[in-house]
Parts: sequence; C-alpha cells; structure tokens
Amino acid sequence: YRWPYSDTTTLDADSINNLKNAIETVISDIPWSPDQRHPTRTIVFDNEQRYLYLALGSENNTDTDSTFRSQVRRFDLSSTTSLPISFSEGQIWADGVRNAVGIEFDSYGVLWGVEMGADATFRQDLGGDIDLDNPADEVLRMATMGESFGFPYCFSEYKLPQEVGGSGPGTQWAWEHFAEDPDYGDDWCRNVANNVPPVVALEAHSAPLGITFYQYQETWPQDCPAGVAFPKEWDGDAFVTYHGSYFRDVPIEGRVVRIPTNKDNGGMVDGGMDLKPEVLLQDEELPDGQVSGIRPVDVKFDRCGRLLVSSDGSFQGIVGEMLLILEGTTTETTTTTTSSSPSTFTTKTMVLGITTTIIIMTMTVW
Repeated sequence: YRWPYSDTTTLDADSINNLKNAIETVISDIPWSPDQRHPTRTIVFDNEQRYLYLALGSENNTDTDSTFRSQVRRFDLSSTTSLPISFSEGQIWADGVRNAVGIEFDSYGVLWGVEMGADATFRQDLGGDIDLDNPADEVLRMATMGESFGFPYCFSEYKLPQEVGGSGPGTQWAWEHFAEDPDYGDDWCRNVANNVPPVVALEAHSAPLGITFYQYQETWPQDCPAGVAFPKEWDGDAFVTYHGSYFRDVPIEGRVVRIPTNKDNGGMVDGGMDLKPEVLLQDEELPDGQVSGIRPVDVKFDRCGRLLVSSDGSFQGIVGEMLLILEGTTTETTTTTTSSSPSTFTTKTMVLGITTTIIIMTMTVW
C-alpha cells in the first residue's frame, strides 16, 4: 500500500482516519496462505526511485519448488496510472531466495540481501542431523536480473566435519530430498550457472534481518552533532543485524556486524567465505547461558552518519521496542536508556569505541 506522508502529519484521530481513507493498493495478489512459514514482505526502491523491489519468502521451511515464492520481484512504478500491479506481472529479479527479510541497494546500484537458512537440516551421508552449524545464513549480492540463488535445491555449508566431506563455509550442497536426484545433486548446486553462492556465509541460525550501507560525507549537515558519524574508512561497508538464534543448543546473541567492502573493486567483499564479520554490538550473555535484551531487527543510517538499529527485545528488565543509536566516538562506552522509568547503564555490549544510546519505547494495548 501507499498513502500520502508529510513530516508535519500528526497522529490525532482525524488525521489517522484521513490516512486510512487515502490508502492505495500498489501491488496486489501477493501469494499468501494461512499456514505459511514466512509472512514478511520486504520492499525497497532502487537509487533512481523508479523500480520497487519486493522480497517474498518461502511458504515452508523447505519447499519442493519456488514458483511465486522465494523470490525478489521488480515492479516499474514510473507510471502510477496503472495501479495496482498484480504480483504475477512483476519481473523476477532473483529466484531461489529462501527468506531475504532484509534487502538494500549499495552506492553502486547493486541489490543485496541477507537470507536466513532453513531449520532441521539433515543429510545422512554428511553426518545425519547437521543442523547445529548448518546451513549457513547468507549475504547475497543480486547484481543481475534472473539469477537463481539455490533454494529449494541447494544450501550453503557453514561447518561440517572434514571426514564427511566438509569443505568450509559457503560450499554448496543439495538438500537431502534432492541429493540423489540426477537433475539437482551436489554438482548441479556447485555450478554457478544454476546457483549463485553467497558472498558471505554467516553462522547458522544467526537470523540476519537487516542490511544497510554507509555513505561517508566530507561535510555533514550543520545541525549534526560533531564527531558522531562513523569513520571515513568504513565508507561503502555493509552493516547487518543478527536477530539471534532460538534453534541452537548454544544460542547466537543478537548482534550488529560490519562487513568491509572494497571501494576499489566496485564494492565487492574481499576475503570470500573466510571473512568473519566485525562485531560492533552484541547482546550480553546471562549466567544461565541464555540471551536476553538486545535483538536487532533493522538498520539505517541517519543524515548525520549515525547508525539507527531497531530491536524487539527487552533490556535490563524493561520490556518494549528499542531504538539503538550507534555513534562513532572514542569516548568511554555508555548506554543511556530512557523509558517510563529513565535509567542509565554502563554496558560492555559495544566495542571499537562506539557509543550507544538506547531508547525504550513501551506500547500500551487498548
């Protein structure tokens, strides 16, 4: 949907009713089922604001095909006289994308996505239940229309024992139900004409939900506080949120990580599958081994070069939605929390000399 928006819009009852009446359907007939595994529909505009890209996840944990699901589709919105546009009329920009909740363009106009791998991974010849460390979650670079990224036929290894054939992060394997299929086996999955591998293989079940790119400016707006922007050396780098796992005996904490890119090579990622993203923010582990608190969802940079991170966890016993503001600074790490009961905490969740402000936004259900 779309509706008129202004930064002067108020949220009084009359304004809300006016917005409801002004809602217009942009994309219609998006596949849906009552038992679907992945209900999110993520959208992003290209840098020219002409095309709208829509990511749609798989219907199940693993599917038998990707028809109308597990795709990123592109819609031309240069003419608004033909709205709504049926989902089936959209161009398939990327196929075989299991569940890319986060999609974003870099400064070179290339679409990227972060994808969550499936649960309950099993292959008898690879050790049976290999779900603890497989499949890898993925960072995808979707540069060319029509490419396929493997699902539901293939998955990316994160860590398998060498004695069963483990070849390292990013190695492509066929799912159990396709492994013996002459049309979709391991060799088929390792042919890039059939299946484009990720540019970065992330830890299994880290649940990446958001991605954004930093664009450094030599001169920031005058009303921006001094020294809050991230460093120039991080220009063009990708920043990804991990929501954190629930499907592991030893959970992966919620995190915000940086993935360096090569500005001299069109924003490509150096280091291949051996790259370990740099952790900027990480939830604290509790004494019982569980994690609680920061569960990052999405990331965006503001006009001052600060990183805004949404989170749907709890913090220090306060339950509510959180907005984390990450600022570049060399001062002592301090986390400021504001809520109905404002408190200040000093934490060790931030590294690399970044200061974090956490705003707790509690919601009342009427």
